[in-house]
Amino acid sequence: MQTYSPSAAVAALSNRERQVLVLVAEDLTDREIGRQLGITERTVRAHVSRIICKLGVASRVGAAVIATRSQMLEDFLESLDSQRRTRVQLG
Repeated sequence: MQTYSPSAAVAALSNRERQVLVLVAEDLTDREIGRQLGITERTVRAHVSRIICKLGVASRVGAAVIATRSQMLEDFLESLDSQRRTRVQLG
């Protein structure tokens, strides 16, 4: 059985889509995202639609949840890696 990986799903996005996703997860509107990235609202909406499709979620809220889980997973894995390095250094 294949498990779903938020990090892998986010990694499949383009750089611009990841930028948009981060801002969606920060609860910015399409207008605010457009201003911040220097693109039109229509382009933001197109990116958000592709993100939702690629992540297989129903809404931008689902995409924000994936972004948050992905970051939490990365933080967790980094902390595990750090703990392992500390043990190796101590051992």
